[in-house]
Amino acid sequence: MHAPITHTLIRAACCAALLFLIACTHTTPPLAEQLQTFHEFKLRNGIKVVVRQNPLNRMHSIVLNISGGAGAVDPRKAGLDAIALQLMCSASERYPDTARRDMLKRTSSSIQTRCDLDFATIQMQTIDTYFAETFDLFLDLLRQPTFPQGLFREMVTNAVNAYRSEMTDGYARVSRAANQAFFAGHPYQAFLQTPATLTGLTIGDVQEFYRRTMVAQRLTVFASGNFNLEALQERLNATIGTLPEGDAAPAAPARFKNSGRARLLLDSTDRLSPDAAYLRGNLAAVSPEHADYYALELAVRVISDIMNDLLRTRNALVYSAWAGMFNKKANYASLSAYRTSDPLKAIELINAAIDVAAKGKCVSPYSQKELPGAYIDIDMALGFYKKSFSTEYFSGIQDNAAVALSMATAYNTHGDSRRFLTDADMAGRVSAKDIVRVVNKYLKKGMITWALSAHPDTIAAVKNKSAALPAYETVTLP
Repeated sequence: MHAPITHTLIRAACCAALLFLIACTHTTPPLAEQLQTFHEFKLRNGIKVVVRQNPLNRMHSIVLNISGGAGAVDPRKAGLDAIALQLMCSASERYPDTARRDMLKRTSSSIQTRCDLDFATIQMQTIDTYFAETFDLFLDLLRQPTFPQGLFREMVTNAVNAYRSEMTDGYARVSRAANQAFFAGHPYQAFLQTPATLTGLTIGDVQEFYRRTMVAQRLTVFASGNFNLEALQERLNATIGTLPEGDAAPAAPARFKNSGRARLLLDSTDRLSPDAAYLRGNLAAVSPEHADYYALELAVRVISDIMNDLLRTRNALVYSAWAGMFNKKANYASLSAYRTSDPLKAIELINAAIDVAAKGKCVSPYSQKELPGAYIDIDMALGFYKKSFSTEYFSGIQDNAAVALSMATAYNTHGDSRRFLTDADMAGRVSAKDIVRVVNKYLKKGMITWALSAHPDTIAAVKNKSAALPAYETVTLP
């Protein structure tokens, strides 16, 4: 009696899923139609404003984009950008901290800051009912921040405590160790705040950051929602349209270069268990505007699955393993083994996973009943990886807040805020030969800066086996 019911439910679920996909297909407008929803204008001081009109959603999202990011900060003042933007958005002359908190809570709105390597954002999100008053708060924080001394000291203390807490986590430590070596001498080094750089900040530094950063040449506005364009332009002109022109952000940082030799950085701490080591490797990658970017994006997904197969499924060596690529102007990728009992073996198997992809093979994303454990040609699985990329892409732009941030990211990486609309199509053009080519070009062993965070006993064992490893270096975290 139960089997027919179960089968019926399964068929119904499949039909419902199919209808949903068909509906999504027919309700997704073509690119030309989507472009018609974008509108651009400039404020009196030259600030560019890009608005994506969406009359089907009552949420309004506005992003103030600040070019330069952490890469424009003096490394000796690392953390200044995060503290300054957070403090700026805490209180203004007309809205002290308590009034700001009360309004955001009452209206279920949000004003958030985000600091990236290449740019920073201040984002406001609210429903149309409360747009006028929330937008007034947002603009007043940008134009007339008061930088309360008490809040400044509290934020610095919180940031220092957060850093110290992170250094008790194995993966946070190994990520820090890898980035500390990889970013050395590069503008991105200013992303790595320390207790020393944070406690060395003054309220004068924050105020100077505001004067130097909140200028027309470094600002762009992105909005997604159902706006009255004329009213929006008038309100922006009367507020941030009066900001001084100022100086442009520093030029884009130089691309990372692979040294051609493998490195192993050893971070020893008795805060970690002897049987739980953490491993991360950084290596240079191409920037988002490079012709190989999307092929490399799919390649690291292929390698990530092979890593999980080799390290976790076949050898029970890790809790988890993955590969990933970022989208920075000076771009890089990372390879990670989370909680491994044998870091040397993990490095060996990660290199083996890269070799599998370099030979044009990958883990089958389909049933392996006939060939359990066998690798298949990448060409046979490429459709799955493209669909996976497409699914993540469309799920990532479902609301106005995500669209506004996507516009800002595309503007900073490509110079075109609408470029994100083509991501799925660009990934769809990648061939299996492209993936093999970029793996061999960018991901072969000898190009990776490895970092290992582990208990002193584990580190000692690694040093005893150093003949099988690249030359190791001891690192000290602040």
